[in-house]
Amino acid sequence: RITSARLAFGGMAATPKRASATEAAIRGARLADEASWNDAIAALTQDFQPISDMRATAGYRLEAAQGLLRRALLELSQGRTSATRLLEAAQV
Repeated sequence: RITSARLAFGGMAATPKRASATEAAIRGARLADEASWNDAIAALTQDFQPISDMRATAGYRLEAAQGLLRRALLELSQGRTSATRLLEAAQV
């Protein structure tokens, strides 16, 4: 089970920002159960209301952030932390 997480995203707000609702939603999720990640992935919509500009649409930014979170969780669940861009992952 995930006991704590710190998540931040750039390109989703005026400055890089922590995703506090997503952090709360991911607590208790099981790495071995992808369905348990869905609340956290959906919670990104509570943390960010990205804008559309000449670089990307709001929908694309949100979808990309959700995909990055799913990929990070998938890589952690497969034990490939050395191949991720994660700063730290503690396995107990």
